[in-house]
Amino acid sequence: MSTGTAPAYFLPGWEAERGASTTLTFGTDAEAVALRLPVLTPTAIETISHTLLTAQETLAQWPIADIVDVLDRVVQHWLDPQYPYRRYAEALLPSITHYSLPMVQHGLDTLLQAFRKESLWRLLQAEFGDPLVLDRFRPRPHSGGWTRAYGPRLVTHIFSGNVPALPAWSLICALLVKSASLGKSASEEPLFAALFARSLWDICPDLGACIAVGWWKGGDETLETAAFAQADAVIAYGSEATTRAIQQRVPAATLVLAYSHKLSFGVIGREALSSLPLARQTAEQAAYGVSVFDQQGCVSPHLLYVERGGLVAPQEFARLLAEGMA
Repeated sequence: MSTGTAPAYFLPGWEAERGASTTLTFGTDAEAVALRLPVLTPTAIETISHTLLTAQETLAQWPIADIVDVLDRVVQHWLDPQYPYRRYAEALLPSITHYSLPMVQHGLDTLLQAFRKESLWRLLQAEFGDPLVLDRFRPRPHSGGWTRAYGPRLVTHIFSGNVPALPAWSLICALLVKSASLGKSASEEPLFAALFARSLWDICPDLGACIAVGWWKGGDETLETAAFAQADAVIAYGSEATTRAIQQRVPAATLVLAYSHKLSFGVIGREALSSLPLARQTAEQAAYGVSVFDQQGCVSPHLLYVERGGLVAPQEFARLLAEGMA
């Protein structure tokens, strides 16, 4: 794949090449990356949404086991360093995100490894108890009767660009509940979600047809009204102001899940300071959690509380933490 002006969208059912396009440029000089994006209109979004809803009718009939198998195959490809989409992402994401190549590689591996088959089944079991409730009515184990779970037909996602590959979480979870997805990529990082959708299409067109990813300038009320109009649920990532504005534009009957700014902290119990080797290991883990993604992830601690009473005092732990940070 060329790293020239690259397409950063995936819009099945809409001929994006025929319309106007815009370009977002990242980096400078030899490391500059230009991403080409179609200019979406409310009519285009309505057309794309109808296409997604049609594709979801087929997805709704898929056994959950088959969906998990396909997602595992997609993720397995992405974990292969020689996979063309993986190599393409590694070539462009450092200039787009300003993370180093090793950080991009580590981030892709860490996040995507969580979506292998075994992990997906654990996630489904944690959420539903019996994942087969997504396929048919199943007996309730404790209260009697029968139950079945239905996901939204169409989910609109408003992505953020703080952590590479994070959109995979929303898109995969939507597919697990047999929902189609319309994704708005982030201005800060509009590439990965489109690449992931394209790779899914390549491996399984039936599932790939259930995801569309495009871009528009955040806060465009006309486009967002169209994007929310046919959605049964909206998942929004961004600042407090962004998510609040989105919630005001979503129809009252539509479910909204808003993930705005978070401030995380950590607690180091005295049990983790019961020996010097254990305290050093804990400090190294804490240093990693604090430092990864330059604290752009919502679970990176900004503050650590250290309990007194362990063999290693808080002041000594601070010294070990400094070593780990270095």
